[in-house]
Amino acid sequence: RFNQFFSFFSRIDTLGLNNFIDPRGYVQIQQIMENMTINRLEIRVDSLYMDLQIQILGLCRKNNIRNVVITVNPGGMIDQFRNKLCTESEFGVTLDVCERIGNVEGAYFGQWRRFWNEMDVYLRKKGIKMQMNLCNDNGFDHDGYARCGVRSHIRCERMDRQNMGVIRPISLSRGFLPK
Repeated sequence: RFNQFFSFFSRIDTLGLNNFIDPRGYVQIQQIMENMTINRLEIRVDSLYMDLQIQILGLCRKNNIRNVVITVNPGGMIDQFRNKLCTESEFGVTLDVCERIGNVEGAYFGQWRRFWNEMDVYLRKKGIKMQMNLCNDNGFDHDGYARCGVRSHIRCERMDRQNMGVIRPISLSRGFLPK
């Protein structure tokens, strides 16, 4: 049924997937939306495990996705973040990852600040700019992010992008995240 419905379209502006954690489901989406361009992918999950990251990358490449917004629970971040999702930024994908408000003090996305500082250096060498907006930083928009339920926000994109301004809270297609 979905195949017939989606066969009428060549492009989707935003595809939102909430708690869609079965990696096989991403393979089915790739098959259903085989030649369709998806401008923005919004994913809300508890944790991003390696097999899920691999399927997201496949979906990005197959459907020419240019913007990925992911929301995870506190500490529910990423195995081998450096080797998978951030490298997608090399191919022109802007990646926004937001961590929901929780009670994990001092760690962001399951890692301490030092890890993220080292990650920033590593990514810059690869031509990727990583920006972070953390609840303990000066200039953190507490009102804006609290309204979205977010305590930390990372954006990765190629350094040659024109719009690399300060990251701020944004709303998702159904009202949630940062852009």
